[in-house]
Amino acid sequence: MNGKGLWLVLATAFALRLVLILILPPSTDVFYVNREAVSALLAGENPYTHVFTSVPSYLMTPNSQDVYAYLPSTLLFYLPFYFIDIRVGNAVADLLVALSIYLIRRELFGDRGILAPAIYLFFPPFILFTSYYSNNVAIPASFALLSIYMLLKRREGLAGLFLGISLSSLQLSFLLLPLLFYYCLKKGTLKPIYISLLTFSAIVIPFFAQNPDEFVRDVLLFQLQRPPLPFLSREALNLSLSGLLMPLGVRIPLSIRVVLTAIPLIFLSPLSTRPKGLVLSLAIFSSLSTFLLPNEVFGHYYLIPFSLYLAGLEKLK
Repeated sequence: MNGKGLWLVLATAFALRLVLILILPPSTDVFYVNREAVSALLAGENPYTHVFTSVPSYLMTPNSQDVYAYLPSTLLFYLPFYFIDIRVGNAVADLLVALSIYLIRRELFGDRGILAPAIYLFFPPFILFTSYYSNNVAIPASFALLSIYMLLKRREGLAGLFLGISLSSLQLSFLLLPLLFYYCLKKGTLKPIYISLLTFSAIVIPFFAQNPDEFVRDVLLFQLQRPPLPFLSREALNLSLSGLLMPLGVRIPLSIRVVLTAIPLIFLSPLSTRPKGLVLSLAIFSSLSTFLLPNEVFGHYYLIPFSLYLAGLEKLK
């Protein structure tokens, strides 16, 4: 497949998302919170101390009126799209994810086909995650995959920069760090890891420094302390171990969930020392840890693992 086929797929997917953005209203509080947070930032306010008033009452997460639970790079990514529709930013992030899937597969397998990126772009839930069930997970996913591609190309500076942006966009991006650290360690250079942590710090510290207590409460404690939804409820599916066990009255402490999450690293670390093994091991570990660690996991949380499987499974040629 030549490059024209890829660009046609990307353009078609983008146009489809734009049409849906025009005709479908957003159905999540994530959209309204992110839009108002960008507005607050442009007005010189701190989004992490802001009280959100634009979220419809039927969409508002309980006790979250004064919570901005997302890391700063999400907010900064949306800035150029504020005066259009921030969901256009989601659509752009989707294109970056698909392009990164293509580039990683070309690097690993010599695959110039468009099947894997097309699966990502036209998988119906992911289309709706951009427009109707609007969320921001494609933003950290795009930078995480770009980082992996640059790592495979031995562009260590860019790999670290993109990873740092991903880490400063979404807490779940940190689940990629152990295996990426091990891969870099075995390659004899931790430069990408150092740069990623410096990038993360440079982006996060200005927001953290304004009000450390509020920042930690919003981006960390709020997620850990709120009671989980059951696996199946009127609000959503909670696709986590905690949600699955909740109807049985079983609550697993965070410390136990951390241990359960760490166990797969014993088996996946040796696999991750080779480029092909790295991408596949990241896919396996991110999907397992996403299921095991958080109290609440909605469908879009699996966007990062799904995109990694598309990038790392050779049989999709």
